[in-house]
Order: sequence, then C-alpha cells, then structure tokens
Amino acid sequence: MLIRSALALFLAASTALASPPTDEQVAAMLKTYNANRTKMTELQTRQRELLAEQRKEETEQRKAELKELADQIRGLNENNRAALMEVSLEEATLEQIEKIVAARVLMPEVNKAIAKPLAEYAKAPTLDGARAAELRVTTYPPASMVGAKNADEMKQRRLEHEKELVPVYAAALKHPALPELLKSGKGDGLVRQLSSFSPEAVQEGKLVSLVEPLITDDLPIAIVNAFSGTIGAIRDGAGSAERELVLEKIARSAESAAKKAPVDTPAAVIKRANDTAKLARSGWARGTMIGNAAPEITFHWSSNPKFTKLSDLKGKVVLVDFWATWCGPCVASFPKIRELQARYEGYDVVILGVTSIQGYHYDRSNGGSRRIDCKDDPAKELGLMPSFMKDMDMTWPVVFSEDGCFNPNYGVRGIPHLALIDPAGKVRFNELRPGDPADEAERIDSLLKEFNLKYPAEPMAKAVKPAPAGS
Repeated sequence: MLIRSALALFLAASTALASPPTDEQVAAMLKTYNANRTKMTELQTRQRELLAEQRKEETEQRKAELKELADQIRGLNENNRAALMEVSLEEATLEQIEKIVAARVLMPEVNKAIAKPLAEYAKAPTLDGARAAELRVTTYPPASMVGAKNADEMKQRRLEHEKELVPVYAAALKHPALPELLKSGKGDGLVRQLSSFSPEAVQEGKLVSLVEPLITDDLPIAIVNAFSGTIGAIRDGAGSAERELVLEKIARSAESAAKKAPVDTPAAVIKRANDTAKLARSGWARGTMIGNAAPEITFHWSSNPKFTKLSDLKGKVVLVDFWATWCGPCVASFPKIRELQARYEGYDVVILGVTSIQGYHYDRSNGGSRRIDCKDDPAKELGLMPSFMKDMDMTWPVVFSEDGCFNPNYGVRGIPHLALIDPAGKVRFNELRPGDPADEAERIDSLLKEFNLKYPAEPMAKAVKPAPAGS
C-alpha cells in the first residue's frame, strides 16, 4: 500500500511539472503496457491451471510456482505504473486520450490523470467537446475500495461514487453537440452508461428526461442498439407517462434504423434493432407482463412434435427456461431442472427449454466443452441437439425459437432465465433464475391448486444449506 501511495504521489508531482507528452511517448507507453498485458494474460492462465491442480492435490512445488507467478504479475503491474509515470497524462491531447482509451488501459491512476484534461475539453461546444464529455463519463475514476472494512462500507463507497458521477453524466447529456455526435454514429458509450446507475440515481438525477430529446428517428443503427441496454433503467427509473413516451420513441427509432440500415449491415445487427423495438414495447419494459397473456413463442424445431408454439400448451402450467449450449450457468442448472421434471411426470406441467440458432454449438460430452462451427448451416446446429440432450440427460422437451434465447418479449437480458405461465396462458412469474428446485416447485404447486389440477401430495424438500465454516 505504501509503494502504491508513493507511486501515486510521484505520478501527481511529475505530471504537474512535466511538459505535454509527445505522440511518440504515448506510443511507447502503450507498447510497454500491451506487451506486459500479453505476458500477464499468459501468467494468469498458468496461475488458474495451477490453482485447479493445487485444489486437487496440494504440493510444495506448486505452492512455490504460484508464489513466483504472483510475484511476476505484481512486477508487471509495477512496470506498467512506471511506464505511465514517464508520460504527463494530465497534459495529454484528446487524440492521445482516445488512443489510451482504445487500448483499454485499465488502471485507476490513468483514469484519475485524464479526468482533468477531459473536463476542460468537454467545455468546448463542438463534436470534440461532446466526445470528451462522453470519455469523461465512461473513464471516470472508479470508487476506491482500499481500506474498506466490510461489504456495507464497500456498498456505501459505491453509492457515494454514483452520487458524484450523476451530475457529470447529466452535464454530458446536455452537451450542445451531443445530438450531432450521436447522429454521426459515435457516443454509444455515453448511452450505455445509463444502465450502470441505480433506479434511485436515475430518478433523482432526472436522467430519463435528459435522454428523451436525444432519441430521434434518424439515429444510426449502432446508437439505436446501444439504447437497448438502457430500457431496464428507463423502466425502473421513470414515471409511467415518461416511461411510455421514451420507450415508444426508442421503438420507433429502432424500427427506422433497421429499415434505413446500409445494405452491407450484418443481419444480426438489423435483428438486434428489431429486437430493441420489441423489447421497448414489451410488457416487461412497460411493467404490464405479470398477470397478462404470455407472448407467443413459435418453434421452428421441437424435440416433441406434439406442439409447435407456446399456446399449444394452454391448460398446463409451463415453466419456460431460456438457455443456450454455450451458457455454463445454464448447463449447471440442468440437474435442478431434471429434479423438477421428475417431480411433475404425469402432471399437467411442462418444462420447456427454449433456445435458438446461434451459429455454433458447444459439445459438452465427456465433461468437455468443444465449440462446433455451424455458421450459415442451421440444419447442422439443429441436428446436434438430440445428441446434446442425450449426453446432458435433458429429460424435458427442448425447442428452437424464432425470437431467440434472448427473447425481447420476455425481457430476457441474461440466461438462464425462467418464466412461469399458468394454465390460462398468463405470465405469473418472470426473470427467475434456477436456484433451489423447491422454490419453483412451490410456485408450480400453487398454480396447480389454483386451477384445480392434480398436484403432488407433499411439498418438495428444500435443499440443505451447508453449515457455516467453523460451526
């Protein structure tokens, strides 16, 4: 800690007295940083391998090698800091800062040093000023956790940091050249930043009202797709009238961008824009999903040919599990889903795994994880699913959906994502994550009882939580 403090003081002193850096100095600093980062990645990979081996069988040789690796990584970090001290970042030009940010130099000292020039550059009512305002927000020095005594103190520091950042973000949103920057296809980092704030911060800072005038029907598709990630923040941080207005503006802007996209725009990018429009108009975004009709899901492949769309299952309780073969947490949840499937065999309950064409498939047979390319060959990807289901002992039906595993109509932003639908076809729960199967069983049993359907006589036993260490 003393070494880091001394380095920070030296950095501050040297930058205060030094002359502006030359482009050659910045290039040399980045060359050193990138070379060290490459070495560090190799060392960290070896470190992870050794840690896994050490957990299986602890040896003095591995312990010594781990210590040596940790020392080498620490040395590379200090080497990077030394390289940074040779450059007066507080005097850097906007172009030089752009290069540093593009190189993803992830060091708090750098964020702190470039904050001063960015604040000055952001005062200019020009495109460069708007870009500086964006970079000032997206590279704002992170909250320091040094010396934090517990989780509560860490949380408090994050809240204080957020409170500090909100006015900086609000000022950037008001920059006179920002609309022009967005229409040029830049500024997406500033748009995405909205999703990093808590609902309370969004509300108190009136951030949605500042974002609203920036959403127009002539935004390029890259900017529209950046707005996709802000929809949750808008849902939770705006009043009902403002939420409806802003979400509809995003939907219209996304549809317009999809139609006007250049002919060489990848199909996936256009789909993302169309999905953004669907997400903005979804019951999930507008707060009307629970208790209303479940959005239809159509299948272009099903392991059970008896049904081709979600509504075919009306009259049953349906637990929808959005997942993909590449998703480790999804695969890790399979034993829990299998328990539920076994419990409800013979009852009016369907557990439905919903995935979609990804362009690749992960073969997880024999405990491995091998990526198989299926680009432009959906038939190949579909053909791999039966063996995957057998290898993974998936005892419940799986379908491929047109809307994707990140279904915008259900607000799926991360997988696995569970939605529970009652026999009347209404969504009763959404945004669930696979946890203790007994929790899902309790919800399912409740719906079976509500609709006078047969249900298991005994509740599912709760998982036994491990005793705290030292008890």
